[in-house]
Amino acid sequence: MPLEKITERIIEDAREAADRVLRKGEEDAQRVRVRYKKKAKGFEERAMKEAEALAEAKRSQMIHTAQRLARNQILALKQDWIDRVFSEVKRDVLEMPKREYLTFLVNLVKKANLEGNEEIGLAHRDLALRKRLDNELRQEFPGCHFMLLESPFPIEAGIVVKKGQMFLNASIDAVLNELRGQMEREIVDILFSSEGKADGV
Repeated sequence: MPLEKITERIIEDAREAADRVLRKGEEDAQRVRVRYKKKAKGFEERAMKEAEALAEAKRSQMIHTAQRLARNQILALKQDWIDRVFSEVKRDVLEMPKREYLTFLVNLVKKANLEGNEEIGLAHRDLALRKRLDNELRQEFPGCHFMLLESPFPIEAGIVVKKGQMFLNASIDAVLNELRGQMEREIVDILFSSEGKADGV
């Protein structure tokens, strides 16, 4: 075979080999591109899902925080109104006409379920009513011998019952605190019936 033919054949074989290598390289590169494109797409989808999940969690957290703040504000408002209600009740008691206030004191003694020989202490402002209250108690509880103490107790109104070393606090503050525990839910329903149904607080 002439030298030229051999040279051409070698060159042709080299070109074919080079083409095969290039084609294979291109095919391999395409497979790599497709594979990494799929990976990139999967990563992008995961990143989007994670971002959406984080955004939803943040949104839920903000809604929960806003609801909690609103609920706390409503509770504070209700507490303030309840405080006002009982402050007005206390003021009404302190400003009662003497006749009504004496009846109030007698009713406190009735509710205390006393035996009839206890000592009863009064607020400083009520010492002037001592004799009138003693007469009221004698009429209301014939046969009983309550002793109205001359020294005042540190209360604004109401009574303190002493039996030996035992004390029963029926002062205006103690009575209102007890009533508050019993009636707070009812007062809330009266003052905030529409809000209570709407917000569930």
